[in-house]
Amino acid sequence: MDIQTLSDSELEVMNAIWDKDAPVSVSELLKHFSETKGWKTTTIATFAVRLINKGFLSVEKRKNVKYYTPLISRERYDSGLARKFIDTAYNGSAMNLFVSLWDGKEITREEIDEIRRWIDELK
Repeated sequence: MDIQTLSDSELEVMNAIWDKDAPVSVSELLKHFSETKGWKTTTIATFAVRLINKGFLSVEKRKNVKYYTPLISRERYDSGLARKFIDTAYNGSAMNLFVSLWDGKEITREEIDEIRRWIDELK
């Protein structure tokens, strides 16, 4: 599945939800974002609707309170973004990414060992 890129504000909402035990109520989000960003309920609702439409959240209403549950984990989002970046910027080649990161620079033995361990785990 191709992961859609989130706006900075949408990602802030998702991070707040990922950081809490799901499901997260609107009032929990309001408390967090009114303190940190000065957002009102309507702003949070707008971002939540966008995230629902993008397939990142589900919503459940219990006793007139909306609760949001993530449908995509933070790890899956990060992995999808990385893959999209590699596909776009490096023609789908992780090797091209590694080469651009290390081209002309000396790689330490520790870094080589770490990369080798990571590759071995992928096998």
